Amino acid sequence: MTIRSYDIGRAAAIQLKDPQTWLGKTLDVIGWQGDLSQVAAALSKVSGVPVKARLAMPIFLRRLFLKDLHHMFLYYEVQKGPRGTPQAFKQVLPDALSAEDWFRFHGHYANGEKIAPDA
Repeated sequence: MTIRSYDIGRAAAIQLKDPQTWLGKTLDVIGWQGDLSQVAAALSKVSGVPVKARLAMPIFLRRLFLKDLHHMFLYYEVQKGPRGTPQAFKQVLPDALSAEDWFRFHGHYANGEKIAPDA
């Protein structure tokens, strides 16, 4: 799993500043890579609260009601996602966020509650 929306903008800025180098090239934005249990471990470490990895909803409901999200998951599950690596991306953006960094950077859950109680 890759989680890097913040790094997308920073990588785009690098590419836009040097269009001749990037013309016709692609860049997989992968600052960190891991499975759901590793994401849960990172959130546990940042929040100080034990987190278990598990499905938020059954796959058949995701397929019925959240088609775009379902196809995004298929991209990772069936097609195995992007072909790049965190090491290759860090050649372009050395300070790309890890999962722990991402949770610290955002600092809040969608409901506004702080991820880390002392943040």
